[in-house]
Amino acid sequence: MRFIHMADVHLGEAPEKWDEFYEVMNLCEEEKTDLLLIAGDLFDNLPDMESLKKVDVAFGKLSKTRVVMIAGNHDYLKRTSHYFDLVFPENVTFLVNANGDSVIFSDMNVEVFGLSYEMPEIEDARYDKLKINDGGRINILLAHGNIRGEDKSIPIHQEAVEKAGFDYAALGHLHTRIEVSNRIAYTGSKGYIRGEIVKEAGKPSIPCWVYVPYKNVKED
Repeated sequence: MRFIHMADVHLGEAPEKWDEFYEVMNLCEEEKTDLLLIAGDLFDNLPDMESLKKVDVAFGKLSKTRVVMIAGNHDYLKRTSHYFDLVFPENVTFLVNANGDSVIFSDMNVEVFGLSYEMPEIEDARYDKLKINDGGRINILLAHGNIRGEDKSIPIHQEAVEKAGFDYAALGHLHTRIEVSNRIAYTGSKGYIRGEIVKEAGKPSIPCWVYVPYKNVKED
């Protein structure tokens, strides 16, 4: 299973952010990526309908890639959010439940877990409550929060992620590329992780990835 993990694009913050977004869409097509994992803050603020439609069109052009996304603290799911007014293409799964949800891709033997912010500040360690359903699958956690526990975004505890049995945790929120472990990583705000996960019978899942170079910017 080949994936691309991206986060914190912050569309709307600057015009060049759209170039970064379309670069990833092109890479998905070129590499025939199975999954695109978007770990929150795709938008810098609550998105307007015009911006959402641009993203909708781009997702719809992906011929092979399934997209799984969550909302972060910047593009959280306010009740009046235009996210609720848009019907995404069939290849897109938006995990909107604030307490956690998952989607299963049987053809890849993959289950992706995640939750979306319903408000900009959440101090509850909600990811600690997510548990895998089937150890025979490749289990991926899509999470937006702070593994350093320094602000009012959801704290992420490495030991809880590892104990839950996730094969890979695709993190967003911190704007610096951080390899927390060989199974847990932040992409940074101007980069993405391209890799694959291989699961052989009787052996644990092994995530392998390469970092695509980018310029580091401020931490959130």
